[in-house]
Amino acid sequence: MVAVVRPALPRAMRGGGWVSAAALIASVARGSSTCGATVTNQPLRCLLGTAGQKQLLDQKSSQHGVAHPDNIKNADLNTLVYEERNSQQWSLEIESDFDVVSSKPVDGLVTVSIPDLQTQQARTIELHPGESSIALLINISKSMALETWWPRGHGNQTGYNMMTVFIIEGGYKIEKISKVHFRTVELVEEPIPGSPGLSFYFRINGLPIFMKGSNWVPADCFQDRVTSKMLKLLLQSAADANMNILRVWGGGVYEQDEFYDICDELGIMIWQDFMFACALYPTDQGYLDSVRTEITHQIKRLKSHPSIILWSGNNENEAAIAGNWFSIPREKMSIYSKDYVTLYVKNIREVVLAEDRSRPYIPSSPTNGWKTVKEGWLSHNPYDTHYGDTHYYSYLNDCWDWTTYPKARFASEYGFQSWPSFSTLAKVTSEEDWSYTSNFSLHRQHHAKGNDQMLQQAGLHFKLPRGTHLLENFKHTIYLTQVMQAQCIKMETEFYRRSQSEIIDGEGRTMGALYWQLNDIWQGPSWASLEYGGKWKMLHYFARRFFAPLLPVAHEDEDVFYVYGVSDLHSDAELTLKISLHPWSSMEPACTMTKEGGGNLSSPSNYHFLSSLKDAVGLQKPQLT
Repeated sequence: MVAVVRPALPRAMRGGGWVSAAALIASVARGSSTCGATVTNQPLRCLLGTAGQKQLLDQKSSQHGVAHPDNIKNADLNTLVYEERNSQQWSLEIESDFDVVSSKPVDGLVTVSIPDLQTQQARTIELHPGESSIALLINISKSMALETWWPRGHGNQTGYNMMTVFIIEGGYKIEKISKVHFRTVELVEEPIPGSPGLSFYFRINGLPIFMKGSNWVPADCFQDRVTSKMLKLLLQSAADANMNILRVWGGGVYEQDEFYDICDELGIMIWQDFMFACALYPTDQGYLDSVRTEITHQIKRLKSHPSIILWSGNNENEAAIAGNWFSIPREKMSIYSKDYVTLYVKNIREVVLAEDRSRPYIPSSPTNGWKTVKEGWLSHNPYDTHYGDTHYYSYLNDCWDWTTYPKARFASEYGFQSWPSFSTLAKVTSEEDWSYTSNFSLHRQHHAKGNDQMLQQAGLHFKLPRGTHLLENFKHTIYLTQVMQAQCIKMETEFYRRSQSEIIDGEGRTMGALYWQLNDIWQGPSWASLEYGGKWKMLHYFARRFFAPLLPVAHEDEDVFYVYGVSDLHSDAELTLKISLHPWSSMEPACTMTKEGGGNLSSPSNYHFLSSLKDAVGLQKPQLT
């Protein structure tokens, strides 16, 4: 037995970045921020602030009663905070748009104050009839101590109170109380010694962060049933499982404001797809105008949130063209390739750069990043493990065999299906449905051959139920699908985590593991770790452990047993490694090995099966309800 402890990817020193402030709106709460960022092999640094939670419209009283600001019908505010390289100050630019219905200019005064930063500035304004815009620039010295917003597990989600007050001619007062957050984000694509291709990872506030999380789908088929309580339950469950990121999938919806507010508070980063997925879209002018309006609105609504770290143009549409998913005749392929570039590069990307230069943009997921750009925005193989992010699914290979997994730069989708618990299914079923082959079971399965694939994968390492009692068989079968799913995704996730600091045969430096998927839209078989309603599947309990900030991870390779020390810590640490070998028939170890390392830190215990449970003797049956 050999124990090998590998260090995590070396961490960079803390650095500066770009920042943006909060939004002021009289009629609709909205914020924004901008600074430079695009898909490039030279990382750009960006930092932004968030829109506030509270908005007040103060109608000033006079001797004759309450006056109403009839000459202003709407006021929107966007912010741009940036840091010039080699500059000694932060620059906060606040731009406000007003709908002025007066027939003559309206004078006023705007004051912005951030008390904890001892910052305040005021200036007079003149609003012209029609659509009128004003801008205010505030400089904040870098000598002032600022606490940055950090992803969960890496620091606090610090914010600063900011008040913006407009006093309009006649004494009308529009007041906005908001939070300002500071954080930088870089998407780093640079050469890696000993490997072809480029890296693909995120630096937050100057530190490389391994992204641990999942993919988010709509919480319900009917959006009006998605309550604050439901969002808080699901997102808190993600946080409780040590996740620091969620990818909002492009086949769903742009989530409501509260979703992003909660992510800001919990420190859950968001990879935000635009809502284009698994399809080819038109590019007539009317459609493009509609898309530009949609993208502009969503960016202005969402870009103030520090949790959002990336815009992505679509889900899998680059891969769809590269793999000709829709059987396009060869002579017509150039038409669809041109349409793709028109939509995601010449329109959506153009809007992103104009409205929010504070975050990177990638045209698709998966994509090869900078290599895709050099290939004309459509890569011949978007799944190249030497570039960008990768989606990977294989239901036929043995999921315990780690050699089948791609040693990708960033795994943004992977997963296995399971059934929800019987208690969840019982709420929407009757006795005639309680069979793995019932009409209900077949109807709720929307993945071709999904039910058979689950049994096939489970049957590789577990004994499938063979009893004569139909209900008991059904309960034990769906239970085994959850065991199988949890173990499969554990194996794959731990493979990605231990690959972050090594290059083998030119592949590796994996810096993200986002399994598919976090939540469910109804009661049925799916890839989710949270059942509809929020109950944890076995996978989610496993995720809390395999996403732990400090974890021993084991695997076998050519009769050698390796143990990696996987760490999210920002500095090196010495720990003691203890390995125990257990036979299936006893909870007492047959032998134990300890390698002393010192230190006070500890991790959760982890396990590795040296043989299949299918051959185990003495296992007890689970007590299922």
